[in-house]
Amino acid sequence: MENRRYLHVGDHHYIIGEKLRSGSAEADAALSRQSHYQDVAGNLRVKEVRIADSERFVICFNPGAERDVAVREHMLAQPQEMIKDSDKLTVAKRAELRGVISTRPGLNCYLGVTPGGLRRVDAARIKAGENLDGKSLLRTSDPKLSAEDIALGCEQLLEAERGWRDLKQVIELRRSTTARKNASAPTSSRAG
Repeated sequence: MENRRYLHVGDHHYIIGEKLRSGSAEADAALSRQSHYQDVAGNLRVKEVRIADSERFVICFNPGAERDVAVREHMLAQPQEMIKDSDKLTVAKRAELRGVISTRPGLNCYLGVTPGGLRRVDAARIKAGENLDGKSLLRTSDPKLSAEDIALGCEQLLEAERGWRDLKQVIELRRSTTARKNASAPTSSRAG
């Protein structure tokens, strides 16, 4: 918030990615606003939502986002495993488990607690997560850029970041392979 305010003072504009589950009133309002998506490129669809005079939200939607489904399924498997036999635990041990799980937001986001203090996977939270599959939320103060330009620019940035991340993995793999070869190479010493 402070950074956005600072940029506005200098009459500069910004485009930032918002967390879908940030709890921000503006982000929640933007996501709940009903309007139609516009096809942009490939599978990418966008819609613009105005919440305030000085800011706009662009919601990007990629209906073929299998990665989101896979991540959620992976995330769901962990808490289910952790709470599998928790009904048999004492109240104190269940509270201890609840404390451990609460420190891991990725695990905790799909769990609820019954009135009796038992941990359960919360179907409503899972459904809410499914509704966010393939979506990303961008906030901008720039009144001139189109929603399409904002979305495509961010997509290109993500592709560049993925490329750098992949390149770093290749370089690190080569480094570790070279280091292993050097470590296992026989050393020779000459008496002289």
